[in-house]
Amino acid sequence: MAAGDVVTNILTLVGQYVNFQPAAGVEVMLTAFSNQGGMNYIFYNGANEAWNSNQDRYMDVKVAITNTIYARFYSTATYVGYTGIQIK
Repeated sequence: MAAGDVVTNILTLVGQYVNFQPAAGVEVMLTAFSNQGGMNYIFYNGANEAWNSNQDRYMDVKVAITNTIYARFYSTATYVGYTGIQIK
């Protein structure tokens, strides 16, 4: 992948943590999260977490993640989708 490419995924593991960690040297700007009932999205560095809870079905965001500070998702009952763009 290269800068400018779209990054998107649907996470199908419910009730489990799922990490999205770009490769070393890669940076991604996540622009939206979606789910059907409630999820937590977390900034994570492998040891420490910063939580944010979302009960909406769709959320516009501007979240930059890297290989060292990346995204972790937890959904209690439904799948979680995200989309963004690789910026580096």
